[in-house]
Amino acid sequence: MTARLLNADKVRDGEVAEIGVEFPTTKEAMRDALKAIGVDGVRCRNVFLIEHDSNLSGFCHCLNQGDSVDELNYLCRLLSDMTDTELATFQAVVEYGAHNGSAADLINLALNIESYDFYMGVDSDKELGHIYADDMGFIQIPEEVRPYFDFAAYGRKVRSDDKGCFVSGGYLIRSGVAFEERCHGPEDIPPEHRVFAYPKLNIRERLAAYTEVSKQAAQREKPAPAPGREER
Repeated sequence: MTARLLNADKVRDGEVAEIGVEFPTTKEAMRDALKAIGVDGVRCRNVFLIEHDSNLSGFCHCLNQGDSVDELNYLCRLLSDMTDTELATFQAVVEYGAHNGSAADLINLALNIESYDFYMGVDSDKELGHIYADDMGFIQIPEEVRPYFDFAAYGRKVRSDDKGCFVSGGYLIRSGVAFEERCHGPEDIPPEHRVFAYPKLNIRERLAAYTEVSKQAAQREKPAPAPGREER
């Protein structure tokens, strides 16, 4: 997926500096992107993630400016390692409306995808009834009764018992595997997936940056002239 990095300090000063980044990314690429928009870790330190975009539908709207670069990077790495079935299940849960309030929520879902089962293509109680009766063999239906059996009613009972639901593309239920909250914020991202790093400045660049910051601080702290007196 892609997202745009926005220099929040320049926005505060009435300027706009932003750049697109492809996730998952590397620490070196992140340093280059930050440098390109003037985030050096001294004069400018703050960034926002905006305009998320992905071929995987259904979850970009769950991300917000409060999510960190490292959280987004880890999430994209987890998604890139999923099978097609796991990705379909992930999308179904997000569409259902669970675990979709932030990047941390989505990370927890990706780490617990086995807590859900998703039957792709199943979109009616009748079809669900046939699957549970014919494919899974939960009930035995005598051949002479089969032409009169109400598979739709049986499917509705199954759905009620499962506490399942139909979403776009299939039928979603909890698998029975416990869901474990493992991520509560940026501090829980594994070190190997942390990529946010300020650009490396040489001595001259650091001195120039600190000098500029000191001058700006001095100007802000300079007392205003007394009323009726001209500042000299």
